[in-house]
Amino acid sequence: MILTVLSQATEDINSARAFRNLQKRFQVTPDALSKTDVKEFEETIWVGGLYRNKAKVIKAISNLILEQHNGTLDFIYSLPFEDARSTLLEIPGVGPKTAHIVLLFCTNKQTIPVDTHFNRVSKRLELVPAKADYEGYVRAWRAFTSQ
Repeated sequence: MILTVLSQATEDINSARAFRNLQKRFQVTPDALSKTDVKEFEETIWVGGLYRNKAKVIKAISNLILEQHNGTLDFIYSLPFEDARSTLLEIPGVGPKTAHIVLLFCTNKQTIPVDTHFNRVSKRLELVPAKADYEGYVRAWRAFTSQ
């Protein structure tokens, strides 16, 4: 989830650098990150861009997971898709794309994260309506995969 936050509005190479810097300096766990000062995050992840906002989001995510979920989100593995998605979307800084990335790559739940490239190509190929929002993509994808 932290890597996905770092990747928001950032090229992959820079978000990977920011994450490597974070891993070198801190243990990437809710407990360790919740105890870290936001300024230390900023110094560590600045290469990834938008570092001030991302540092605050990482701190907030870590605090929430620690305080509300006993330091782990492992319970989402056993939740049905919609429940897992709703739980993730309640976390500050986690939007639909981040939630879907976590669900796909961490829990192997069937979903598709919609990024700007997927958005553009899907509309160009008329796989979704021209004015589809994120939920429109989710509905279209779920209908397609249930056939």
